[in-house]
Amino acid sequence: MVNPILLLRVTQVVLAFIVLGVAAYVVDFYNGGIDAPNFLVFDSVWTFIALGYVVVTPMFFPDFHNRWAVLGVEAITMVFWFAGFVALAVEINGWKCIAGFECPISAARAAAVFGAFEWLAWATSLGLIVRALIQYGKAEPDVDAGTFPSDDTTPGPGPSDVERGEQFDLGLGEGGGARKYEGVTPPPRLPDLAELGGGISGSRGDEGFYEGPRLDMPEVDRFGGRR
Repeated sequence: MVNPILLLRVTQVVLAFIVLGVAAYVVDFYNGGIDAPNFLVFDSVWTFIALGYVVVTPMFFPDFHNRWAVLGVEAITMVFWFAGFVALAVEINGWKCIAGFECPISAARAAAVFGAFEWLAWATSLGLIVRALIQYGKAEPDVDAGTFPSDDTTPGPGPSDVERGEQFDLGLGEGGGARKYEGVTPPPRLPDLAELGGGISGSRGDEGFYEGPRLDMPEVDRFGGRR
């Protein structure tokens, strides 16, 4: 599905070029003596600058892109176009053409009409951006209130366990001798000798986990010792 904002941006560029050409003709005809077409020329140039910010910065200069700045640019551009096409449409009513001479009234009317379409395109894009900001605000967590979106409220493993200060019983001993470690992952518990099946005395008769050769301890009498 085509992004509606992208279609609006393309429409805004095309309409700005049309208005720039038509309004520039009217400005040249009157040698810049009429303010309304001059302002439409300014609107067209401003539109290129505004589109350069809202379209180029998020792709190539994200550090300079701000959603509130985009909202302000959208609103200002919409107001500029509204003032421009309304002023020109009102001023055209006082113009008169002399038969047999070149008359710019038709070009001025075309500039006013395309200016109105341009204003409508910017009003639509502004509405879409405001709606997106409202939805973003609803989904954004309220850090001060301690509330977060309900999509995923299950804390994951890792450092969060340390922050919560959970206690782990390492099981190092019996009868209340176990130690408590707060906020750390418990180390593996070493198995008892009984669990491994080994004997206590280490004599030849013990049947246990280790079935390989055993070392014979020398008798104490060999070294002059006493049992």
